[in-house]
Amino acid sequence: MKHLFIAERKSFKAEKDFQKVLSEIKECFTDEEKDEYKIHITRYSRDSIAVIDRFISQFDENETVRVYAVGGDGILFDCLNGMVVFPNAELACIPYGEETDFIRAYGHDSSKDFRDVKQMLDAPCQLIDVIHCGANYAMNNISFGLETQSAFLAERLFERTEWTKKFASTMYILCAIRVAFDKKIINQYFQLTIDGEDMSGNYGNISIGNSPSIGNGIICNPYGKVNDGLLNAVFLRPSSPIKVLTAIDLFTKGLFEKSDLIISKKFKEMEIRSDEEIKISLDYKKFYGKELKIKLMPLAVKFVVPNGLELFDYSQTINKPSR
Repeated sequence: MKHLFIAERKSFKAEKDFQKVLSEIKECFTDEEKDEYKIHITRYSRDSIAVIDRFISQFDENETVRVYAVGGDGILFDCLNGMVVFPNAELACIPYGEETDFIRAYGHDSSKDFRDVKQMLDAPCQLIDVIHCGANYAMNNISFGLETQSAFLAERLFERTEWTKKFASTMYILCAIRVAFDKKIINQYFQLTIDGEDMSGNYGNISIGNSPSIGNGIICNPYGKVNDGLLNAVFLRPSSPIKVLTAIDLFTKGLFEKSDLIISKKFKEMEIRSDEEIKISLDYKKFYGKELKIKLMPLAVKFVVPNGLELFDYSQTINKPSR
């Protein structure tokens, strides 16, 4: 097996923490095994995709290559898009950064197991579903509407005033309130088919989940399983700002079934068009367009999971709807 570590420096709070992890990786290999692994430190977003392509392409298809995303959700997204087309590639996650939401599918406190570099070298793989959206692949979540607009607005705020990052959770809430009063966003019309069914209409938010968690560790999709062959879509109907914000609050708590404004549906394929530009969050990466095709790729990726960890059933932790 060959090992390629894609490390993102900015995911670490301190340089000493970053260097410590690099040392842990190097200590796992002897001098005689120096040809068995490579470490690439990213310089900018998506630069690792070409690195992964070149590294895997030099080996025969019978040679297994394990690609490790050392950082947050952004670097995991890049690693997925670099390795997904190679049948001999496996994807591993060594989670650092503010959030790495995908691994929460294996429990809220699973990060300590995924950070054990030595264990991850020999850990087994599980086949997982991934999302194919346009020219990209995603592991976790696609969203557009209030959820995405709020995140984009907050990020612009963070770029202009660095100190606001210290109050990120509060800033996201304030941005969501701001967007809830924007009728153009809350009432955007989408031409939409889902597994052949026409569901065109006005929606304030559409969130599509493969795993249970989205940003900041929010478990909004407690029924999500990354190997069940289905995606879960949650549609928010337009209404008054107060009702919209109440529905979003229930959504973030995994209680969307309690809201009359929310429709949920499991599916495999979706096509979306809009006359207005759609701001898209694809595993927290920004994209723009007026149409997109979303398709589940069942059991398409070999994902490395620490010994003893299984998918966690979050549906048992929420309050059931009183209906």
